[in-house]
Amino acid sequence: MANNNVQDRFKSLVASRLGGGTTQGATTKSAQQELEDFQEWLTLAGPATISEIIQACGKWKDGRDSVAYTLESEILTISNVSLLIESAPNREGPWNTVVAFTGTTNIMVVMSSEGGNCRFSRYIRWHLLGDGANAWEVCFRLNLMPGTTLDRSVLKPREV
Repeated sequence: MANNNVQDRFKSLVASRLGGGTTQGATTKSAQQELEDFQEWLTLAGPATISEIIQACGKWKDGRDSVAYTLESEILTISNVSLLIESAPNREGPWNTVVAFTGTTNIMVVMSSEGGNCRFSRYIRWHLLGDGANAWEVCFRLNLMPGTTLDRSVLKPREV
């Protein structure tokens, strides 16, 4: 229940940054879409023989209209696999790793199309890459918001 309150506050913050309004914890459709279009909670597990999974292309973020994004990552479980955030100028690639996660975390990363350590091109997706030798598992959620500033005080780790 506490996690829903945090999500509502995050959505309200995003709505205000996108110019949308909020009404008693609800956000405008466009603000909600900005959060939900990247990746809601997902739990996956597999054998060593399946060592790679790429986000469905219909869920990739087309970043042509923004010069920067703030990525909030919540990773509850990750074992024998890396969660990569990749970017490419075209859907066909070449795909470059913007940031890689190998452990549980709840952090924010600011990505920019104008340079820096976390540079993105037009398209953004997630990519799981196993070690190829062991069974793996991961449970994560990713929120993506246009812009470079975010009040972290409204975000708290999920209560387990």
